[in-house]
Amino acid sequence: MPIACGMALAEKRKESGAVVVAFIGDGTLGEGVVYETFNLLSLWRVPALVVIENNRYAQTTPVELALAGRIIDRVTAFGLAAQEVESNDVELLRPRFEEAIARVRRTGAAHVEIVHTYRLAAHSKGDDFRPAEEIARWRERDPLAIHGARLAPAARAEIEAAVRRRLREVEAVVSARPFASLAGGPGERR
Repeated sequence: MPIACGMALAEKRKESGAVVVAFIGDGTLGEGVVYETFNLLSLWRVPALVVIENNRYAQTTPVELALAGRIIDRVTAFGLAAQEVESNDVELLRPRFEEAIARVRRTGAAHVEIVHTYRLAAHSKGDDFRPAEEIARWRERDPLAIHGARLAPAARAEIEAAVRRRLREVEAVVSARPFASLAGGPGERR
């Protein structure tokens, strides 16, 4: 966040018309540096769009156990413009972000867009304690499934085949372990 704020200040001084975009998760709202940055974004009136992805879990902690109050109130307390939406649909989100970017360019001031969504995968290996039923309910609103349903069957099949090919390529590289000697694994000297 501080780096994004500094970049936005630089763009403001250069009069470039650029907008700096920073994505953070709900878990970062427990960090003081985020609020220091909200303060500077507001004071310096810099061209930045901050997207807060509220995926309802800070790693493994449910948001309601980690954050008091509403997320939007934390943002607007600094005088920042903010909006929130609950959606996993790219067709709904894209125009919102286009308008947010246009608003930042028009006003020269930072804006925060809060997207209430859900993280379908574990945060990292072996740390997923969420109820299986909860994940299953949200999987019905998987963004890929929502948007995939809009595609013609042939186009979707072509995209899925291309993704499978690319995944096989990545798996082959990982299996070959070309950088294993750099990792200093067991019995290796550096």
